[in-house]
Order: sequence, then structure tokens, then C-alpha cells
Amino acid sequence: MSSHLIRNPGSPLDLGWVENSRVNLPAVKRRAETLKTRRSVKKQWQAGWLLRAVTCIDLTTLAGDDTITNVSRLCFKAENPIR
Repeated sequence: MSSHLIRNPGSPLDLGWVENSRVNLPAVKRRAETLKTRRSVKKQWQAGWLLRAVTCIDLTTLAGDDTITNVSRLCFKAENPIR
């Protein structure tokens, strides 16, 4: 087994698809309004949906000035998301 690892060079970022995207703002606003009027999730389903929401929490650190304490705190949150 070789000790030399091949680095993935990645690919250039092409924002063209983002810049060319269009949003139907009135439709988005109408849809957002309907979300406020919906019934909330009840009973046994509520716990499942709350656990699903926890999986969406961003626990990354991208700042170059993070301290060991901050990283340790994020690691603790990742290991124990529900207290």
C-alpha cells in the first residue's frame, strides 16, 4: 500500500445555474402563509419530527480562529443533541 495519497483537485465553482434561477415570489409568499395556518404535529408524531429537525442542525466550524473550547462545545452538541 502506497503512503502517497492522491489529492482530489475538485472542480471550479460555476454559479451560472444560481444566477439563472428564477423564483416565483408571489407563490412563495402564498405558500409561506399557508404554513402558519396548518395544524401542528401531535402526539407520537411530534417526537419523530423533532428528532428529524435535530439532524438539520449545522454543527460545523469554518472560522480559522475557533478555539479548542468552541470546537469541544460543538463536538459535545453533536454527541448529545437532545438534553
